[in-house]
Amino acid sequence: MSEIPTAAAIPPIVPIESPASGAVGQVRWFVGYTKPREEARAQENLMRQGFECHLPLIRTQKRTKGMLAWRLEPLFPRYLFLRPASGAAPMDRVRSTLGMTGLVRFAGLPATVAQAVIEELKALGEEFRQALFKPGNSVRLADGPLAGLEGIFERADGDARAIVLLEFLSREHRVSVPMESVTAVG
Repeated sequence: MSEIPTAAAIPPIVPIESPASGAVGQVRWFVGYTKPREEARAQENLMRQGFECHLPLIRTQKRTKGMLAWRLEPLFPRYLFLRPASGAAPMDRVRSTLGMTGLVRFAGLPATVAQAVIEELKALGEEFRQALFKPGNSVRLADGPLAGLEGIFERADGDARAIVLLEFLSREHRVSVPMESVTAVG
């Protein structure tokens, strides 16, 4: 018969990391929680107070006013990474900073992320790209001579055009159409 472990013997489950879990001397970044769509404002205000901040961004394709455009958006909406740049900036300032809600906490302790994770995010830079349509998505043409036809999105042909696989006249045809005339089905 095996012995039942006591609560002290069971290691705690910590989703990110707690300050107590890090090795002494390792650089840790705190995870900040921002107000909706105020990540850039929070980052700017934290940097003015002496914090080093990192806000990973992703390039996404959005339809605005009928046109497709690439925009930069936060990779993790409402979250950013921060640490005191001088090592002496008090963390209690974070909650009262414009654009911030506070620090992410687990069991009352601020969540931290290792320096290596932040370095990987910085190394990727803006390589994160998210297109509005992915290959294989069902699409419909909204205007032009082929308006109303449904097909399969194959790929983007630059930023302005799309290659769509359409079936008409009993055959499959690859057509290049303006990206703004392509809409999602469903």
